[in-house]
Amino acid sequence: AADERVRLESTYNESVMRGIESPLVEVEDLKEPSKITLNSAQYATLRRYHKHMIRWGFMYQISKSSEFLVGHVNVNLLSVPAISSIPLNSNDFQDFIDMLESNTLSSLPPPPAVRRILTSKACRGAVMFGTTLSWSQMHRLLTSLRTCTTPFICAHGRPSIVPLIRI
Repeated sequence: AADERVRLESTYNESVMRGIESPLVEVEDLKEPSKITLNSAQYATLRRYHKHMIRWGFMYQISKSSEFLVGHVNVNLLSVPAISSIPLNSNDFQDFIDMLESNTLSSLPPPPAVRRILTSKACRGAVMFGTTLSWSQMHRLLTSLRTCTTPFICAHGRPSIVPLIRI
C-alpha cells in the first residue's frame, strides 16, 4: 500500500500537475466524432466549465442538429485526453460533466478517469504483498512515503495503517 501511494502521487504530479498550460495531458483526436446527447443541465455544466474541459483535452463542438431537440443538445466529441497513453472515451467525458455538475469544491477536480487509470498503474507496478525488501529499499520507501500528501491511505482510498498498541 505504501509503494502504491508513492507511485500514485509521483505519477500524478509528474504527468498531470506539471504546470503545463492547456491542455494538461496528451490529446488524441478521435477517428470519427463521437455523438453524445446531453440534457439541459449537463449542457449548462459543459458551458460553465468549457475552459476546464478544453484544458483537460476534451475538444468538442455543438451539433447543428441540436436546434430541433427540446431539452437536449447533441455534442460531437472530437478529441479526448490520453492518460499514460490510454485514451479516455465518451463515457469518461459524460462522467466528467456529471462530476462537475455536482462539484461543491472550490478547486476544479480532474476527470474521474484520470485517477482510475493512474491508480491502476500504481497498483500494477507496486511492491506486492509478501515481497522481501532490503533495509535500504524499506528506508527509501518510507522516505518517499513521508513526502506524500495522504501517506496513510492506499491508492484505492483504503486506510493503510494499523494501530500497534491501544492507548
